[in-house]
Amino acid sequence: MSIYLLLSHAHIRTASNQSETLSLLKNKNEFSRKFIYNRKRELRLLQNDGISIAIVSQFTPKQIAFFYIQLFKKRWNKNPRALTYIEEQLIAMREFMAGYLLIKNNQAIAIQILFFSKSVNYLSVEFINAGIDPAFSHFSPGSTLTYLNTEWAAQHAKENNLELRYSFGKTDEEYKTIWCKPTPVYFT
Repeated sequence: MSIYLLLSHAHIRTASNQSETLSLLKNKNEFSRKFIYNRKRELRLLQNDGISIAIVSQFTPKQIAFFYIQLFKKRWNKNPRALTYIEEQLIAMREFMAGYLLIKNNQAIAIQILFFSKSVNYLSVEFINAGIDPAFSHFSPGSTLTYLNTEWAAQHAKENNLELRYSFGKTDEEYKTIWCKPTPVYFT
């Protein structure tokens, strides 16, 4: 059995709808002006407090793994499930990594792990997971990173004349309904 996100599932007779859905980023025009204004305001407040934005590619996979693990522990008081192989995975996927992290006083305060790939027609981005220091939650760092990362992806897709498919994974968290539209998944 294979599981697929099929945009043309009607053309495959053996495609069956799966009970879960995939959260794909809404089109930019589906966000209200107020929503965009609030994201920009959150970003401005972060920057006014001395929090800087860094590009993930400026760091080694080992550094990214360290930031992510430390932030995950701060938020959830436990190690991430991928602890034993995260650095190895980030090394292997280095050329497919994208995104930003937030830094205050030379310390990472939030990071999102993203992987991307390009095909002839699409830029596909997978939001894997995030690490956030709860001491900075009043700045909405997760929302700010999501805004920055989705803006980067939309711009990158536009510059390369590609359709954007930005996945937040399964539709299993409330925040995903704000950023995404649930998309059916099919198996054959």
